Amino acid sequence: CMKKKSLLWAIDKENLPKSFLFGTMHVKDPRAFVVTDSAVHCLERVDRFYAEINLDEAGAEIPPDAYNMPSGTTIKDLLGTRKYLKTKHILDKAYNIDLDTIDRRYPLMLVNVMMEKILSARYPLPLDMYLWKLAAGRHLHCDGLETVGEQLTLLKTMDLDTQRKMLIEAVRNVKKLRKDSLKAIESYEAQDIHHLYRMTRKSLGKLRHTLLYDRNIVMAKRICMHLDYASFFAVGAAHLSGEKGILHLLKRQGIKLRPL
Repeated sequence: CMKKKSLLWAIDKENLPKSFLFGTMHVKDPRAFVVTDSAVHCLERVDRFYAEINLDEAGAEIPPDAYNMPSGTTIKDLLGTRKYLKTKHILDKAYNIDLDTIDRRYPLMLVNVMMEKILSARYPLPLDMYLWKLAAGRHLHCDGLETVGEQLTLLKTMDLDTQRKMLIEAVRNVKKLRKDSLKAIESYEAQDIHHLYRMTRKSLGKLRHTLLYDRNIVMAKRICMHLDYASFFAVGAAHLSGEKGILHLLKRQGIKLRPL
C-alpha cells in the first residue's frame, strides 16, 4: 500500500486511537486544495493537530532578520556586482521581485519566493496555514513536530555555496523553474507523492540530507511520540514517500498505514 498515490493516510497502532497523516504544500494555489474536504473530515475526528512547526510561534517568534545571512553577508557578496545586477534584472522582469529589498536573505529563501510567485495565489492562506487555523478554530491542541529554533538552526547550517549555486541555476533557467514548479503542483493535485518526492530530492541536490532525510527521521520519531492521542499530522508532501520517507520510517516502527 506504500506505493499508493495518496496525500491522506490513516495511522493504526494497536490499542491506540486512530490518527491521520496528511501531505501539505505551502502554497495558495487552488490546485493544492484538492483533498481538503477529506482532510477536514479527518480533522473533525481528532483532539490534536501537528504541523511541521508551531505556526503561531513562527508568526510571533521569528524576527524579520531571522532569514538573513550571518554577519551582514549579502547576495551581492555571494554573486559579485555584475552577476548581482543581472540577477536583479531577471527577478524584477520575471517575478516582480525587487532584489535590493531582500538581498540579505539566504539564497534558498529567494528560490522559494520565486517558486511561490510562479503559482497562483488566489486563496488568502497557504494550505498548511489554512488547516492550522481550522484546527485552532476547533480548539484542538495545536503544535509543531519540529521547533522554530530547529528550523532556524537548519537554515544557518546549510552550505552557502550550495545555496548560491541553486540560486544561480534558478535565475539562469527561468523556464525550467517555471516548468518544475507547475509539474510539482500537478503531481500534488494527482496525489502523486512519489513523483513529488523524486522531484524534490533532485532539486535539493547536496541539501537533500539536511532538508529531507534528516528531518524525516526527526518528524517520524515525534509522530510516534504523539500517537497516544487521536492526532492529525500535516507535513510537506515531499516528506512522505521514498525509502527514507516518513511513511517508510513509520512502517518500520510497526505502524499500519492506510491510504484514504
